Amino acid sequence: AITIPVRWLAAETHNLGHHRWLPRSMGRVVDVLEAACAKIVDGNVDILDEKFMMNLFSVFRLEMVEFDEFLTFKFEKQKRKDAGKSSEKMLLFAKLQDELFHPKLDTNKETDKYARQFGVVFMKAMLQELQDPLKVTSKYLSSLDGKLLHE
Repeated sequence: AITIPVRWLAAETHNLGHHRWLPRSMGRVVDVLEAACAKIVDGNVDILDEKFMMNLFSVFRLEMVEFDEFLTFKFEKQKRKDAGKSSEKMLLFAKLQDELFHPKLDTNKETDKYARQFGVVFMKAMLQELQDPLKVTSKYLSSLDGKLLHE
């Protein structure tokens, strides 16, 4: 929900100029990530809220068809061979996503409360990292009037 979209945007920035997406545009991604972290840390959103987590970067999906197509393929259509069955393919990320947000295995169901607790701890750490004045990301944050703002 976070790593794959952010890595794609960073890697493809040089190909997205026709959308007015420039290296500084990644500051918008950092702003979105900061806002999401704050909502989870403040208890306004559950980290296991599938709709929220899977749509963190929806504004960029609307702006760039290539990004939307990539995420649709990655999370809904990409198939991989099942290791146990040489001829059968499965929807890798779709299956993973379903088990993460709607666990069927008892062990996964039993860890939901820990995932929520860890999620808050992780997002709190992420906020600290993003806002750390010694790190370059803080210079892109709108909330801190960063010197390298995207707009």
